[in-house]
Amino acid sequence: EKSSPSSTSLSGPAWLKQQRQIRGESQQSLSRFLGVSKSFLSRAEKGERQLSEEALERLAEHWGFSTNSVKIRCGVIPSELVQQIQVNPEAFLRWAESQ
Repeated sequence: EKSSPSSTSLSGPAWLKQQRQIRGESQQSLSRFLGVSKSFLSRAEKGERQLSEEALERLAEHWGFSTNSVKIRCGVIPSELVQQIQVNPEAFLRWAESQ
């Protein structure tokens, strides 16, 4: 497993923008890499649009993070995690409530 996103309390759009800026990437270059328009990326960084799972997977690879951590940071719960929660929701809820 790759490194996890920096230990910050930011999530979603703010985290996405912060990570892009930390790396000195422009919206233009990152949007080109992800296969979305600069306008779409700008709106994703404002929370007005959601990057696709495929784009988030490319982003994770590009930035060297685990795919699941990037998806979760950006508000997408990977289907394999949903399935694990569905199998034993009580255990998940106990864990969540203990945090």
